[in-house]
Amino acid sequence: MFTRLLSVCKCYETIFTYLHTNQSPSWEIQILVSIPVGFVLSLILCWRLMGPSVLLGVAVLGTSQGINVFVARAVRNREKIRRKHTDTRLQETSQYVEAIRHLRWYGWHQHWMDKIITARQSELNWKIIVSLLYFKYVYRY
Repeated sequence: MFTRLLSVCKCYETIFTYLHTNQSPSWEIQILVSIPVGFVLSLILCWRLMGPSVLLGVAVLGTSQGINVFVARAVRNREKIRRKHTDTRLQETSQYVEAIRHLRWYGWHQHWMDKIITARQSELNWKIIVSLLYFKYVYRY
């Protein structure tokens, strides 16, 4: 009985998934129309209520959002570089931990420690660069 119930539930699940993914695109058209129309209507109502200073506020808001796009991209790109350096350090550390017994037997321990410390220093340098870049742009405006 339980397997029959599971098969019925799976059937409804697949039907729901099919209906959910194959909806008509009418709601997309409604969103594509309602958002710009709502923006224009709200701008007109604010213009009538507060006057032409509304356009200055909208221009300042648009400019600040445009600047924010560039700042976010710069921070994201630097963060990707920092994560690559972190991955390198983690890879070096995990290789060291896996082979620590053999490295000590053959006297390669210091060489591997130097590689790990170099990778860690590179990671920390990029962490500082990313944080300085972020604070530079955030606290400038």
